[in-house]
Amino acid sequence: LWRPKWVPPAPGLPALVDLSMTLRETAQRDGSGVRFGLRNRGRAWEAYENMDRGLIPDDAVAVVEGAGVGPYYLPDLTFVDSNGLNDWVIARNPVTVPDSDRYLAHDRFPPPGYLEERGVNFNVYPPAPGAGAALSTASYALQFAPGLWMPFDAPSLEWAEARFDSFVTLVDFAAPLIERDGTLLVSSRFDIYDAPASDSPLYEGRRLLVYVREPCAREDVRARFFLRIRPLDENDLPEGRAERHSFAFADWGSRRNGRCIAVYPLPDYPVASIRTGQFNVWESVAQFIVTDDSVALLESARLLSMSRFDVYKVPASDSPVSGGRGMLAYVREPCAEDDVSARFFLHLRPVDENDLPEDRRELGFDNLDFAFADRGLRQDERCVALRRLPDYPIASVATGQFTGGGEMWKAEFALPDGGRG
Repeated sequence: LWRPKWVPPAPGLPALVDLSMTLRETAQRDGSGVRFGLRNRGRAWEAYENMDRGLIPDDAVAVVEGAGVGPYYLPDLTFVDSNGLNDWVIARNPVTVPDSDRYLAHDRFPPPGYLEERGVNFNVYPPAPGAGAALSTASYALQFAPGLWMPFDAPSLEWAEARFDSFVTLVDFAAPLIERDGTLLVSSRFDIYDAPASDSPLYEGRRLLVYVREPCAREDVRARFFLRIRPLDENDLPEGRAERHSFAFADWGSRRNGRCIAVYPLPDYPVASIRTGQFNVWESVAQFIVTDDSVALLESARLLSMSRFDVYKVPASDSPVSGGRGMLAYVREPCAEDDVSARFFLHLRPVDENDLPEDRRELGFDNLDFAFADRGLRQDERCVALRRLPDYPIASVATGQFTGGGEMWKAEFALPDGGRG
């Protein structure tokens, strides 16, 4: 039987608490219809009993649905029960549902404006063992002891900064990621970074897309963000679902000291490019494919053709970009915008035509044409595009660029080892 450590040693009180807990657990176990569920819910909150008292500001007011576990473990915090179990006003607010649809002690709600009148300014959640886990639940996190973090939300950032000496936000959590290992992809209204995978429960070990704006005001984050993701290999897309996302800054971001940071986890497959921005405000395109280990990949490549673009065969590797397949790399240096505006054609003739998709067999080759914006990146007057090869043996390749007026350049060559090595 568990009992919070803060129960005062008044005569007979510990025994009464033990009796109350025993009766509640018995009622739940016997299925008597009393829906306490207190034991399991209590375990989620019980780490708060290790907190010292007096750490929560006197003017902090939280709202809870069904005052029970939260107030039990956080007796210093004022709670308003939105169901009216401990509130005179809510308990007398008229019920508008028929008696047949009512749920005992859970069908009354605050009258309009009442929570604001009570000064609700603090939402608290069950404790977490670390900052990353806490920030997966709420916008802010306070550390009260080793392994004891309190996730919380506050409508007013200024109130939180004035009441607590220190707390952690996504700004604090994500800034070291981009400052240490992040790669700037594009500068726009928000700078966008590609950051390495994080082991935080918040991001499930995925690579991160980080949006940064400084200085930043509240108006800068009101519009929703959109994100369109183009994979390096379209076969990686979930069946029947395009990678289109939208999110509110409040769900994935934080604003502090004039700096706004939003951190969004990328899919677990290699990403070629993204299109992102805020609806009706701004948008940008960012390419990913040469931000990972492109230097190492090109160092191991074999030159196949020299033309307007040099074309290399990149061997298969366990790189997220390669995905275990060979690739063709197109490189031009120096490189200008005009060099990459025309579409690339890539025609692959297989060793065995039966390996082709059925709709390509009549042509005798596979068509993997692409736009540079989808597969490449231009940095420091150097242009690099990478294209994964299929997993069947390839006899020869014809590639180049074309416009409405015809071919700009063309190269033809055989692939060593059928392109599979």
